[in-house]
Amino acid sequence: MKANIKNTNINFSSREKIKKSQNKPKFTLKLRPDKQKKENKEKSNKSFLQSFLSREKKILLPKKKKLEILYTFANQLLILLESGVPLSPSLAILSEQTENINFKSVVDRITQDINAGESFTHALSKYPDIFPNLFVAMIRAAEKGGQLANVLKQLAAYLEEQDKFSKKLRSAMAYPKFVLSFFLVVLLTIIFGLVPKFEAIFKSFNTDLPKPTQILINISNFATNYIIWEAVTIFLFVVFLKRFKKTDYGRFFLDSLKLKLPVVGDILLKSTLSKFCRTLSILIQSGISIVESLTIAATTAQNVPIIEALKTVKQGVIEGEPIHKKLSQNPIFPSLVVKMIATGEESGALDKMLVNISVNYDTNVDTKISTLSSIIEPAMMVALGAVAVVTVICFYLPIFKTGSVIQ
Repeated sequence: MKANIKNTNINFSSREKIKKSQNKPKFTLKLRPDKQKKENKEKSNKSFLQSFLSREKKILLPKKKKLEILYTFANQLLILLESGVPLSPSLAILSEQTENINFKSVVDRITQDINAGESFTHALSKYPDIFPNLFVAMIRAAEKGGQLANVLKQLAAYLEEQDKFSKKLRSAMAYPKFVLSFFLVVLLTIIFGLVPKFEAIFKSFNTDLPKPTQILINISNFATNYIIWEAVTIFLFVVFLKRFKKTDYGRFFLDSLKLKLPVVGDILLKSTLSKFCRTLSILIQSGISIVESLTIAATTAQNVPIIEALKTVKQGVIEGEPIHKKLSQNPIFPSLVVKMIATGEESGALDKMLVNISVNYDTNVDTKISTLSSIIEPAMMVALGAVAVVTVICFYLPIFKTGSVIQ
């Protein structure tokens, strides 16, 4: 019946078109060029506005909570699936229990897509800002192999481990950041607040100021008199740095510089390699090909020189070379990593050896961060105390000098 209605509509519209074409006048009025341009401009503006308003905004999760939300989602989904609940009802239950509004809307859409006949992998791949390549690739492998629950278990454990490490790193650096911020606030208060007030008092003494006091006053005057130029310089530097970081050369240069920093560079390299090894291990365990595993694991590096080095490793694997051979050709990879991966490839237990590397480096990085944090904290406190002592001495020297002159 519906098909007949559609056909009658089509026939009706075609008859109308024939009538209109028969009654169509032989000439048409054309708009003036300026009016035509104006009308076209208004149409283009309307279409742009409509497309802008209709465009979907990116759904993002808070960076500090993203890993926690993902591993909780994977863990809870695992529990429901193992309890015998099908995938779609499981997602519906998780949507009701999810506290984050953005993630709740994503889970609802994924549930709708699955109910419409789409695969779980395809539904997840629509939200690359929420679910990383690692998550999607492992779910794809799980769906192909029919081991979704087993893969979710591995995925939840991996994400939880990464979340613990990132939280540990943030907590280790929280206090040094606070002390540094406090140090800068004190320094700016002295330069822009205290020194100008004391300078007015010292001028009333009508005597030459001691050299340390005069130097401090000169620094304060320079900072105060040229504050606009300083603000403009800082602003331009920040803008330049942001633009520079967006270029390929800029990213490569800055990431290379990070790796060359004393202590910090070693921590960054080892933490990056640890994350890469753990990611590669879990991908291999999930049955994903070594080439695809290397491609996905390289994206977790977040350091351009390391990513470029891993691209050459992947290319070597495609050409039939073992992983350790390409790694040994690049000095960025420590000999320990190369030897352990070579042993893993020869023994056929590469995934287990990668986990051992990751655990070893995690322990090493944890120790170095704790040591660095314990050194930075007292160093900053000493620097803060030194600034306070120097300031007090500079303020009191003119008073002592004036007292001796009066006597």
